[in-house]
Amino acid sequence: MLDAIVYNLPIILCGIIGLGLVLLELFIPGFGVAGLSGIAMLGVSVWLTFTKHGVWPALLLFVLLTLLVSIFLSTIVKSAKNGRLANSPFFLSEQSVTADEAAPAFGSLVGKTGTALSTLRPAGIAEIDGARYNVVTDGEYIKQDAAITVTKSEGNRIVVAQKS
Repeated sequence: MLDAIVYNLPIILCGIIGLGLVLLELFIPGFGVAGLSGIAMLGVSVWLTFTKHGVWPALLLFVLLTLLVSIFLSTIVKSAKNGRLANSPFFLSEQSVTADEAAPAFGSLVGKTGTALSTLRPAGIAEIDGARYNVVTDGEYIKQDAAITVTKSEGNRIVVAQKS
């Protein structure tokens, strides 16, 4: 019995390590080194089985490994949808947010004055109430250090004009 385990130890180790790497890949985003290495290790275990024991044991191992990987995948997908895994930090929760809710509210800046920190042609950076903002003009060219006034706010877009 011990001789059979020692003789088949490379096959067993390649299979276990390959399954472990495929499972690891399920928790890491993307298809990377862990997944490719796991598939390669599973392939090596099937190839070693073929060279040591023949076609039928290799085919049986291939079917068994395919079944195990399929069960792992289906369990992970089911758990990801409505199990404990869905609440884990591995998965982002789905939230419905409109563009207006996601954009910062710059409406309170309308009418305030500031200074152009860069040349606005028509976009650039301005300082308004001590804070730096990305701003745009209505097409006019405004030199650096010129006094500006916020004319309107459209979502996350702050429109300024040169102070007259």
